[in-house]
Amino acid sequence: MLNFLLVYCEANLDGENDDVKELLHETLLFIGYFCLLNEENQKMLQRGENSVIQKLSNLPVMYFIEKRLKDILFPTLIVCTYLNDRSVDILDQEMDINMLIKFLQQN
Repeated sequence: MLNFLLVYCEANLDGENDDVKELLHETLLFIGYFCLLNEENQKMLQRGENSVIQKLSNLPVMYFIEKRLKDILFPTLIVCTYLNDRSVDILDQEMDINMLIKFLQQN
């Protein structure tokens, strides 16, 4: 279901539809809470050829530039990878992990 929501939101994000943006933001928050201190749920996000973690790290570039959007995405990425080496490895292959480190240092 999370995979579907992320694909749907990304495909429909380009328009001026605020409902899709809000759905994506709520999905990101849900994923963060879903993974919070739960190794089994973190592992669920690693599954598949194009996993949820990969989809999160490949969201539109505005989520990695704009502070307001980073404040939504980055905590979720941190929670999804917290104390989970496999998730960190997947994320490290998809994006520059130093962006998360810098985010943690600044916040």
